[in-house]
Amino acid sequence: TVIGEAVNVASQLEGLTRTLGHQIVISRVVADIIGLQPSEGYETTMDLAGFDEPTVVIGIARGRDLPARLFAKPGPELDKVEPRNNSPID
Repeated sequence: TVIGEAVNVASQLEGLTRTLGHQIVISRVVADIIGLQPSEGYETTMDLAGFDEPTVVIGIARGRDLPARLFAKPGPELDKVEPRNNSPID
């Protein structure tokens, strides 16, 4: 069994794939980390259960619509990403 904030968010985002009609739904935080521009996906704000503030989410209609650069080998810029609250998953 897996529990925690990251699992809660992931579960709700997965559920939004059906609601929004997109194969992939990620948070704006994740989109910023991977360098996904707002124009590369549908962006909206959703209320996620268990969180006081609305969450900005990005919907990608099809996985094949993701920019090819996301499949390239990660560079040193990803080494600078620090997890919040000492958590390995943000």
